[in-house]
Amino acid sequence: MRESIRSLAGDRNPGASQPKARAWFPWLLFAPAISLLVCLTIFPLLFSLGISLTRWQLGAAPSFAGLSNYGEFLRDPRFWFALRNTLIIVAGAVPIELLLGLVIAALFRAAPP
Repeated sequence: MRESIRSLAGDRNPGASQPKARAWFPWLLFAPAISLLVCLTIFPLLFSLGISLTRWQLGAAPSFAGLSNYGEFLRDPRFWFALRNTLIIVAGAVPIELLLGLVIAALFRAAPP
């Protein structure tokens, strides 16, 4: 049965008739999203990493500091205090928000149509 249908339709593969030159078309469709990703995410990430490795004071030329900036804030007690506060807030907020979201989802699911 399938062989007779194939003989009527022909043995052509519809995707094979397209030229290889059109292989760039999906990338053209992705180009706006990729450019937004680069401009709004990757570039600021790399720029902030570069800034974190320099000693930059207002009015002076930036100089390369390497990892000394990271050593400085790891020795600062205010950093550890802020990190502790952040972890406490995250440990309290995430479970509460997850539980609240599950309860609301269960209420929506149980609601009559």
